[in-house]
Amino acid sequence: MALSINGRRLPLLLSVAGLAALGSAALAQGAATFAEQAEAGKAAYALNCASCHGDNLQGLTGPTLRGNAFLGKWGAGAKTAGDLYAYIHNNMPPGASGQIPDETHAALVAFIMRENRGSAPAPLAPDPVKLAYGSYLVELVELLTVEAEPVAGVFELLSEALEELRNGAATGGFLRSYELQLLHHTGFHPQLDACAQCARPLQPEDMGFLEPRLGRILCSTCKPTSLDVVSLHSTTLATLQLLRDQRLAEARTQPLNSTTATEAAELLGHLLALHLPRPLRSVRLIPALSQ
Repeated sequence: MALSINGRRLPLLLSVAGLAALGSAALAQGAATFAEQAEAGKAAYALNCASCHGDNLQGLTGPTLRGNAFLGKWGAGAKTAGDLYAYIHNNMPPGASGQIPDETHAALVAFIMRENRGSAPAPLAPDPVKLAYGSYLVELVELLTVEAEPVAGVFELLSEALEELRNGAATGGFLRSYELQLLHHTGFHPQLDACAQCARPLQPEDMGFLEPRLGRILCSTCKPTSLDVVSLHSTTLATLQLLRDQRLAEARTQPLNSTTATEAAELLGHLLALHLPRPLRSVRLIPALSQ
């Protein structure tokens, strides 16, 4: 599920899904295809970047933006394309980044991708916030699946999520629904309606208690006394069961009160961390690009 550039495996975030699937916003700016957007990026590069990075991205006073040296920093096992966009968006050109429109920053990333033999089937998203959340959705899939072993339903879920993100905001209900469904498809789904130890169904008046180390939700009787646990109100667990079974479009409009939103986010954060091989890089993009 990743893009290969010059024979080097790059993160899925630098390939088509995380960036290009949000590209409809770029259509309004006149770029109908990735190729057109990259051409616009070429013109923007000549105007804003070439004096430091060279006419051919070879690097002058600024670093090279092509070849092994560049891919070693922004390729597999390093930073993501979301990081690249965030860095360009927030810092380039030096001292004047705020004077460059978001769509121009997206075009510059498209141009750099093209010059490193990358491509995408649609223009890249110029909306920084949607780029950050799209990167998050895609990185979760990348880390919870194995490239050579596709998991049924995951690609469809990701496509649905990116389409919904293109059409609306990344609400708490939307994100929790996506995370729960992804955990379900990958075989890591939590038991939300009964104690994981004694199997007693959790009643509406019951509190649940997450044991973070094992990712189990326990009843008050089975709750360990010697370990830190996360308390969960019954309304939080009931809401999560609802979100797990909803279409993402419906989940996006599901209201969450502050207690439910906080508990649900903490619970899913613990559950995802148990199964991720490394911390999510895209998480830091959300506050960085939401400014």
